[in-house]
Amino acid sequence: MRKTMLLAGSALLLGTTVIASDFEADPLNFRNPQQDLIDNVSETLRETRELQSCAKQQEEALQRFLEAGLSLNAAALMAHNQYPCD
Repeated sequence: MRKTMLLAGSALLLGTTVIASDFEADPLNFRNPQQDLIDNVSETLRETRELQSCAKQQEEALQRFLEAGLSLNAAALMAHNQYPCD
């Protein structure tokens, strides 16, 4: 039982030391969590707007290709190739 406790304590101490050295090498910045949250939300909104814009362009291209007389599959493929939103 003592060996198990000693081994567990040693593992905990070693793990804590490794984690502490990792944070020292690349510290997490929790000084301003609200600003980090705002930055993350802003980035998410920007990416969402870009995807919506791309999807709109893709839809417009699809309509143009359909009006040109292409089949739905061909038009969808060409629209996707012209505006890959993935």
